[in-house]
Amino acid sequence: LYINKKTKEEICAILKLKLGDDRLATFAEIASSCLFKMQSMNLRQTPSISEGITWASYLCEHLDADPAWTASMLAKTKEDGQAITKVLKEQADSLNAARKIIGE
Repeated sequence: LYINKKTKEEICAILKLKLGDDRLATFAEIASSCLFKMQSMNLRQTPSISEGITWASYLCEHLDADPAWTASMLAKTKEDGQAITKVLKEQADSLNAARKIIGE
């Protein structure tokens, strides 16, 4: 059974629905961009949408968590973890800025 990969827009719509807070729309857009990029990378096993939802929910619930430290939630191998960590470090400032809305 082959399931087509989701577009960035589809991933964003799913995250917005699952996060359930309109204040998190910007966060969902940034997180979906990260997930889409990860799914486009040459990883041994790409993160699933379900894993992405769990990861995004965790970041929303743990506002002090560094996004780069959460790569293990998305990676299955050490090499994949290193590549995913790089993506998360690149987007950490944007993810953190979008999460601040929750704490306000």
